[in-house]
Amino acid sequence: MKRFISVAIVLSVVLMLAACGATGARQSQPAIEPDPQLAAQCLLTMIQAETIEGVKACLTEDSQDRAQEMKTHYVVTDVTVEAKFECAYKDYEIFSYVVKTADGETWEDGAAMFLRDENGYKLCVNADKQSQLVKDMQCKLCSGGGMIVVGNSSVCGICGGTGTQYYPNVYYDATLNTWMGQYMACSGCAGSGTIGAGGSVTCTACGGAGILFR
Repeated sequence: MKRFISVAIVLSVVLMLAACGATGARQSQPAIEPDPQLAAQCLLTMIQAETIEGVKACLTEDSQDRAQEMKTHYVVTDVTVEAKFECAYKDYEIFSYVVKTADGETWEDGAAMFLRDENGYKLCVNADKQSQLVKDMQCKLCSGGGMIVVGNSSVCGICGGTGTQYYPNVYYDATLNTWMGQYMACSGCAGSGTIGAGGSVTCTACGGAGILFR
């Protein structure tokens, strides 16, 4: 399953936000009621477009240079798309979405930036605007990492944190007529480099996404 955060798109895409109001980026509800069905239709039309021109028609003007990239990315066309409005961001509306194949399996999910016009929505995949969205709406609890470190751990005293340890006399080299040693996983930390109960858990604020819509 792929995640696209359009940070689809973050083609990398995935578009996989702490209260937006904290940065002043979040706006009030759009003047026109957000329409998840229109947003889903925009994505579906782009995915099923047979030509580059068809893809371009679904993108904002500043994103048309990404049409070929989007066309190449969507290798499946027999899909359905569901969308849900999340929040407004500057001139854009942010929708989370799920793309499912004909057998009901999730092929991709994430969030995308849409621009409303008189004909419906157009998708924005402009990298600069996506980066700004992620910066403004990053989860403050986990600093965008999606994970929170818990417990206490310390550097392994045997390997010094490297996770490896030199073992002499591991095998016999008949050519050299001597026993040879090699580096292997540390016996003290099993290769982790640390000892103790330290670890990490999924961020409860953003669910591991690193960004928050609300």
